[in-house]
Amino acid sequence: MSEMESPASRRQRGLLLLADAQPGITYTVSGIYERDRRLLEFLEARGIRPAAKVRILERNYDQTLTLSTTSGNVSLGRAAADRVWLSPADPRPAK
Repeated sequence: MSEMESPASRRQRGLLLLADAQPGITYTVSGIYERDRRLLEFLEARGIRPAAKVRILERNYDQTLTLSTTSGNVSLGRAAADRVWLSPADPRPAK
């Protein structure tokens, strides 16, 4: 995925932003579009990296998300979630 690719093109390919992901679904991180090394390190430490699986556990009232990653359960704010693109790993909601 090219950094020059437009958000509309990413959406046409079935990708969505982590900020728009639905609870109860597991996704695969497709790409992270950020140049800020501190944010990239922050995400990496929380198990959010390309090809990683993330499960959206909860969408909180303060616009944060609670996620399950290989690093455990983590909370992520909207600003960071707006930089992470996902593809559905398992389109079925949890029962």
